[in-house]
Amino acid sequence: MSRRIYVRPMLLLFTVLVCTTARAELPPSEYACHVVTSGGAPGLVELQVESRRRAMAVAGKLPARTVTGGRVQAARVIECVQRPQGRFSDSNFQAFYENAPR
Repeated sequence: MSRRIYVRPMLLLFTVLVCTTARAELPPSEYACHVVTSGGAPGLVELQVESRRRAMAVAGKLPARTVTGGRVQAARVIECVQRPQGRFSDSNFQAFYENAPR
């Protein structure tokens, strides 16, 4: 009977570990986001997060690289694309992104 009592807690612990592992987040992916800065200029934010939705939520809180090479706080997110295959819908911003130093 004592053996049976010992097995149940171990089984419970194993079940909890399996369930916790199954809920692990996706590994981060790289995203590039077209933003409007606090000064009204277009800007680029590059980040690693688990989803496009998360990229859209976070990019507006980060500093952005502007076309003049400065760093300015992002104010609003226009679009995020997954790197390296994603393309921005604005062709002018896509050209800026392709020529931006990495």
